[in-house]
Amino acid sequence: MTPGRNLRRLAVLLPLLASTALAQAPQRPQPLKRGDPVDPLTRYTWLRELAGSCWAGTTADGKPADTQCYSIQFGQFVRLVSKVQAPRGTKVVEIEEESVLAWDPRTGNLEVFRWSSDGTFRRSEATLYRGVYRFQDRNADGSPPVRRTIWRRQGPDAYDVTLERRDGERWVDVKVVEYARVKP
Repeated sequence: MTPGRNLRRLAVLLPLLASTALAQAPQRPQPLKRGDPVDPLTRYTWLRELAGSCWAGTTADGKPADTQCYSIQFGQFVRLVSKVQAPRGTKVVEIEEESVLAWDPRTGNLEVFRWSSDGTFRRSEATLYRGVYRFQDRNADGSPPVRRTIWRRQGPDAYDVTLERRDGERWVDVKVVEYARVKP
């Protein structure tokens, strides 16, 4: 290469090199110190990302299951309102359910309080393992649960819920519902 050609290349590259050298390095979050404020919603991991949207559920055979709408309550809790069609005798009725999910600092799990328009109510617990939530009802008599649901995130606009029932010592899949974000 000739010296003139090298100088021309250098003249072209100098502004690029200077702008790169002057650019700010990426900002890294500072580690938290004792007493620093923490967003309480981070404890809900991907469940908090459901808030502000409604989600329509569809069963494996393509039938509508229910619609679930999530919101944040008091900046501390995740609230869920759902509507489902349920058989009652010879009729099908619409049942509304509401739930509040609250993080329990003693256990590190989520406490769930659920009540329905048909007068029923339940208390359950959700545990998180490798991004998957396991919801299990708590029985008043302390007996082990006979059903549970497994919640898995399937991307920014989808998650699925698998209903399982206990069969002896093992769990058997009963139904899978796929939820998709309802477009506004």
